[in-house]
Amino acid sequence: MATPAPLDANEFNGFDVAGGLVPAEKILRGGPARDGIPAIDHPVFFSAAKAKEFYPADSRALVVRHANEVKVYPIRVLDWHEVVNDTIGGVPIAVTWCPLCGAGVVFRAQVGKDRLRFGVSGLLYQSDVLLYDRATESLWSQLQRQAISGKHKGTRLQVLPSKVVCLETLLDSDKVQVLSTQTGCVRAYSREAYANYKNNRQLMFPVEYGDDKAPAKAWSAILIGPDASLIVPLPSLDPTGKTLQVRVGSKRVDLEYDSDTEVLNCTSPVKGITCLTGYYFALRAFHPEARVYEAERNGTAKK
Repeated sequence: MATPAPLDANEFNGFDVAGGLVPAEKILRGGPARDGIPAIDHPVFFSAAKAKEFYPADSRALVVRHANEVKVYPIRVLDWHEVVNDTIGGVPIAVTWCPLCGAGVVFRAQVGKDRLRFGVSGLLYQSDVLLYDRATESLWSQLQRQAISGKHKGTRLQVLPSKVVCLETLLDSDKVQVLSTQTGCVRAYSREAYANYKNNRQLMFPVEYGDDKAPAKAWSAILIGPDASLIVPLPSLDPTGKTLQVRVGSKRVDLEYDSDTEVLNCTSPVKGITCLTGYYFALRAFHPEARVYEAERNGTAKK
């Protein structure tokens, strides 16, 4: 019997993907080499007052609150870096952003007692960024929320609650810290790097599963529970409303939204529920089993 040829690590930006949790042929090169998109390792922050000088009030940002700290990461910066290695309230975190999926996830960057620092591999799975930790070079899928290869294969990181909001809702507080443009890199932070991509229907990379229950790039939330998951696309909600309560398994989850600014978030954390937001196609690709919310007169959600 013929022996399969070993996988060429050079095809995967130098990473060993043999024996991974996903088929190697589904891992694609996004274009840039390993670290071609530079992670931010030493973030510098503006005060809210200073941030007003650099960012339009209607621009979007990923915000995380923990232990009385509020840190804000403008998407205009995250688009160019995709990972910020940081701390909040003394906890090491990895702030991750995938422009192709519109997905921001904040992880506790720790396995056991070991702090992890992440870089951008230049590889994609299901159009979503694959991160790597620099200590072991394990590859981590952002939306799968686990390592798919390497020493940490199968390990999941704790997800910290975060929201994507408009900056104008945050900059009247003197308590927030806003990621600055002082990144050590020269980038066009004054514009949205992926505006054209966001505003068209085309995907740059294929995904394994999709449907037409919502536009591919409809801003959506997914609520992941231990025995059920629900995707809530913003276009399915009453545009005159601001709040919604849904059931995920035995849990009730409150959502807040604004159709004009395309903001949609879980109002507050619910034990046992992971709440993420992003483009519909990406959330659906990773969770084909999830129900999809469709507004009806009786307020139920159907698949």
